[in-house]
Amino acid sequence: MARFSRLALACYLAVGVSGVGNAASRLGSVSDLVSTGYGQLVLAKAALFVVLGATADRLRRGVVRTLAADPAAGRPGGAARRAFTRFAALEVVVMGATVGLAVALSRTPTPAAPEPTTAVQAELGYAMPPAPTLWRLLTDVWPDWVFLALATLAVGTYLAGVRRLRLRGDSWPVSRTLGWVTGWLLALVATCSGLGRYGTLMFSVHMVQHMLLSMVVPIPLVLGAPVTLALRALRRGTDGRRGVREWLLTALHAPWMRVVAHPVFGFALFVASFYGLYFSPIFQALMQGHVGHVAMNVHFLAVGYLLYWTVCGLDHSPVPLPHLARLVIMFAAAPFHAFFAIALTVTSSVIAQSWYVGLDRPWHTDLLADQHLGGDLTWGFGEVPILLVSLALIVQWSRSDDRSARRHDRQADRDGEAELTAYNAYLASLAEPGSRGPGR
Repeated sequence: MARFSRLALACYLAVGVSGVGNAASRLGSVSDLVSTGYGQLVLAKAALFVVLGATADRLRRGVVRTLAADPAAGRPGGAARRAFTRFAALEVVVMGATVGLAVALSRTPTPAAPEPTTAVQAELGYAMPPAPTLWRLLTDVWPDWVFLALATLAVGTYLAGVRRLRLRGDSWPVSRTLGWVTGWLLALVATCSGLGRYGTLMFSVHMVQHMLLSMVVPIPLVLGAPVTLALRALRRGTDGRRGVREWLLTALHAPWMRVVAHPVFGFALFVASFYGLYFSPIFQALMQGHVGHVAMNVHFLAVGYLLYWTVCGLDHSPVPLPHLARLVIMFAAAPFHAFFAIALTVTSSVIAQSWYVGLDRPWHTDLLADQHLGGDLTWGFGEVPILLVSLALIVQWSRSDDRSARRHDRQADRDGEAELTAYNAYLASLAEPGSRGPGR
């Protein structure tokens, strides 16, 4: 029952998140929640959904606690059986009411969405915004529900793991928690602000999104060490069954993971994300739909995370590298990034020209100048991540040397410096008359 309850909790959260997105796609504004019948049904269903979750949680905790104290309580007539029957009956009633509201929602007209007035609005899904300014790019709220869901799930799960460690009496560095939360906040800035709104309209803004998601956001994420936290916080499977922790360990030690986690693989994907995407018809095909644009953003984040995991990540890598090799990989990626930026600034052809021409923007009509600006921004973004990663590597290298020195000192204290004594004896044997030098 405990295993089933954890699975049910994950399904409950997934239904809740999808329900929020579903309602948001059918409501024109927040005011529609109280001013329309559809919005009022949404609020009522949400309230019953919360009650349903609280009831299920109360049921699970009570029954599992009773069974843990007395397994015989689960037999017919036992305390756990009676508690389960009582709360399950209440849960069925609440669930029935929730399903009834869902049926009512399916038969209730949604708030009427305004019809597109232009071909551009029909293509984008929203009206052409005013000319971009730095203030609009940073302060406009433009929700990307995919990244909102990913960020909420990632941060919530991470904080739950930290809380479990602390309740158990274990510590977890605050810097790692701050890194993980900061990384996802930056990801939301790149996708849910004015950058997300104008990213489909301007090549230069799109490149800012690309640089943030692939070269800036992954740095604090990998320094958050989420895999290490999961391995420490997740409980081991019981009764010889595999739990989430066992499946995670299996994936980390799988042969295919050694290929995916190899620095050459991450390096190749990182380079292909520039040259293979923008200098081919793939970019224009993906820009013509919202799904394609979101897929690009997810790809940028995943590729950047994979590269930085092998270079400066705190989680154990299936293909460990010395710190010097990590620095070499990072500096090897810099020329490819710089050459791509230079190519954007000197080219005389517009990338995805038919897409940008079809938008018929009333502002920033010089597409080639906007593309050159995107190249300049791409080049400028390359310096900051390299500096940050280099500093992180130097710090990690120094700490690794300190840990090695402390381990050596502890070993010397335990065995009376046996290694040093043996080495001195070896040197003394070489100095003896007639010595033939070292043997095998």
